[in-house]
Amino acid sequence: MKKHTERMMHLIRKKRDRPVQLKILHALEKRRTLTEEDLLQKSRLEKGWEGEQLFDRMTGTVSKETLQLHDLRLNCRSSIFQLDTLLIRPDAIYLYEVKYYSGDFLYEDGDFKLSGGKVILNPMHQLMRARTLLHQLLEEHGYSFPVRAYVVFPHPHFFLYHAPVNDSFLFLPQWKNHLTSLSAPGSLMDTHHKLADLLCHLHKKEPPAQQEVPCRDLHKNLFCPDCAGPVRRQSRTFFCPDCSSLYPADRLIYEALEDFLLLFPEVRLTLSSARDWCRVASDKQLRRVLSRRFNEKGKGRGVHYV
Repeated sequence: MKKHTERMMHLIRKKRDRPVQLKILHALEKRRTLTEEDLLQKSRLEKGWEGEQLFDRMTGTVSKETLQLHDLRLNCRSSIFQLDTLLIRPDAIYLYEVKYYSGDFLYEDGDFKLSGGKVILNPMHQLMRARTLLHQLLEEHGYSFPVRAYVVFPHPHFFLYHAPVNDSFLFLPQWKNHLTSLSAPGSLMDTHHKLADLLCHLHKKEPPAQQEVPCRDLHKNLFCPDCAGPVRRQSRTFFCPDCSSLYPADRLIYEALEDFLLLFPEVRLTLSSARDWCRVASDKQLRRVLSRRFNEKGKGRGVHYV
């Protein structure tokens, strides 16, 4: 009983994951010059990530009687859909689609437009699709909670001309009042926690992206986390000549090997491939990180790490 009570007192929360493609672009940027297309995509993804993190801070002050799940990727009837943020409250489930748009936009005849008149995807359509599929998924598993869905625009410099009188659009000045509405009395039940557990279980990780850049075309080394410059080995640490920072060997090696697995998911991580990828690291350092931070698979010449 005590364990159950403690569980009810604490928030169940699925944290937000940095987009896989953004991690890939960061890993590539250290090792080659990004194309103009890559830079545009990186800028777009970074802006979206910034907005989602801002919204996570905004929801951080929601009543304790709330289960927060961020960045869910679910499958219903062979349709994959993503949920930026889901709040499970005693009265309902609150679904939020976060759009970190900045600048002037126009809403006209049901179309969402840039200030210059170009029509872009109406975020309301994306929200309604996610809401419908979530409803169907809940029904399949025997849940009948009402779902209240919103598109949130958290950027302080966003303005939508001719904005419709639409309860599903939430602008930054409205957030405080909306937050107050989430403070209605009520207590979470075991059913709410079971639903949160189910959604976390059903969450599907982003599939690994396929890279067209051969490994041989990338600069292989260890890189400074601050300035992304190549580092030099200095006894048990690594030194960055560009910004004079010192880092423990294990940290930089582990980060580099994580990049390797991210960029080349089909290639086995072995001592040999780690040696080629990290270059300045010693075999002793590599073996230590591989044995401590990764799981060993296979035997003899087939030994590799995951």
